[in-house]
Amino acid sequence: MNEQYDEDENGSIEFPEFAAMLADKRCATKLEQGYAAKFKKYDRDSSGFISEKELIKGLKKMNDLEINKEEIQGIIKMVNTNKSGGLNYFDFIKVLRYKGLVE
Repeated sequence: MNEQYDEDENGSIEFPEFAAMLADKRCATKLEQGYAAKFKKYDRDSSGFISEKELIKGLKKMNDLEINKEEIQGIIKMVNTNKSGGLNYFDFIKVLRYKGLVE
């Protein structure tokens, strides 16, 4: 990881390189906070999982997406790692990325 930020390749991280590393970390943290907030909005019953029904409602509200039940079922089947039918946090992020709604 340090090699990635050692721009002058001298084997040590100087302050400007360190600052760049911290800035990248801060952006990642803010991104994760945004994902977590979205997950909470979709997880209406606070079960820790997003059901098919919750996902359909949430995606329809978000960006006025036209999405049908069959498409949702296909997406869930594709990304659902625990095979429970409900999406955990990581599965949810995969759905948003698949739909092009997050980076």
